[in-house]
Amino acid sequence: MTIVVPTSYGGCDPWGWNPEYKGDVSDVGDAVKLRMGRPMLRLHKKLAAHWKYGELANQLREAEPSEFAGILKTAEAGEPWLHDTLAKLRARMPKAIADPDHEVWAAIVGRAVFDQNGVGSSYGREIGLREHLEGCAAKAQKFASELPPKLQRTVERAAMLHDIGKADPRFQAWLRGGNPIKPDELLAKSKGSGQNWAAIERARKMAGYPKGARHELTSTALLVPHAGDAGDVDFELLLHLVASHHGRCRPFAPAVEDAEPVEVRYENWLARSDHGLERVGSGVSERFWKLTRRYGWYGLAYLESAVRLADQRQSEAEQKHRKTTNA
Repeated sequence: MTIVVPTSYGGCDPWGWNPEYKGDVSDVGDAVKLRMGRPMLRLHKKLAAHWKYGELANQLREAEPSEFAGILKTAEAGEPWLHDTLAKLRARMPKAIADPDHEVWAAIVGRAVFDQNGVGSSYGREIGLREHLEGCAAKAQKFASELPPKLQRTVERAAMLHDIGKADPRFQAWLRGGNPIKPDELLAKSKGSGQNWAAIERARKMAGYPKGARHELTSTALLVPHAGDAGDVDFELLLHLVASHHGRCRPFAPAVEDAEPVEVRYENWLARSDHGLERVGSGVSERFWKLTRRYGWYGLAYLESAVRLADQRQSEAEQKHRKTTNA
């Protein structure tokens, strides 16, 4: 059994276990992450003060992710592990920001979260699916305000529907730590810590969610039969914006085996989790090329960005709200 307690409980001095020790226990989590090959720097004020990188932490809190590498380049560190962490972050951060799907580990926690499936984010509370989608739609409306009316409606509608595939009961169980109980409200985000990857993987296995499966493809499968319900939008573009909001389906969808498929229901819409959208002839690739010809290379990327940015900014807003309410 693992029991997690506040560092203020004491019981462990610089030499190890000491039940008589009453001082705060040093948090060496980031030093351990470095040894694991996953350099990470948390911006918590107590940590930054203890390891003497408070000024650096303040700079990173106020910076945009694209500025991280430049800030790290001039940072100084006294502790050997911190020096090595900063060196590795300097090298890896630009790649991690440019391509979150690239096999690069680089994390600055407390200012930016790189999250693809909505399970690993560091949220202090569960975020309801409806709450998240409505927030994304509102932000997408602003980002698309200069587009022609039909494209505005398409981008906003895509933002409102992009995560409905998370209604998969196994995904919902994963968000709740593997718990198969089905509460009334669907979740978009877990409240668990995003850095305990072993716990996240254990919860996925307990929930029975296929490794590598993509909720955005299930969202697309739920939408495909309902062109008539979408309103006055470019329905092909709507499907693509939903399918591609994590960077996939440009043009290929990832092939993942779902050995025990289930039915997924969102409101009155129904689809199977073994939807077959990864297959040749499913229409995913053809749709990408058709839309590229329709809107151009840059035009289609711009439309995709409006949805993706709305999703990211809404997630940031939810994190900030959590910090404010917990302060």
